[in-house]
Amino acid sequence: MRLYIVGASVMLLAAGCASSIRENFQKTGLSRAMLDMECSKESLTLVPRTQALEDSARAGSLVGVEGCGQRVVYELTDAGWVEKPTRSSARH
Repeated sequence: MRLYIVGASVMLLAAGCASSIRENFQKTGLSRAMLDMECSKESLTLVPRTQALEDSARAGSLVGVEGCGQRVVYELTDAGWVEKPTRSSARH
């Protein structure tokens, strides 16, 4: 029984350490988007793609970024957030 409780505690701690797509992108991808899009942080808006922004970030996660008249999609890879070749003008 004690081993079960310890195992469950470790699993909960590990789950708590996983960051959401939003948190991960804001920590490690936002500065890249600012540079790529030549746009200020305040002008950028994150847009969910295939998953909710609150889902756990993992390789293959996608996030859309809109700002300064552009739309860019970034994918989380082993090398970090990488722009996918889908850049377009934002429609308002």
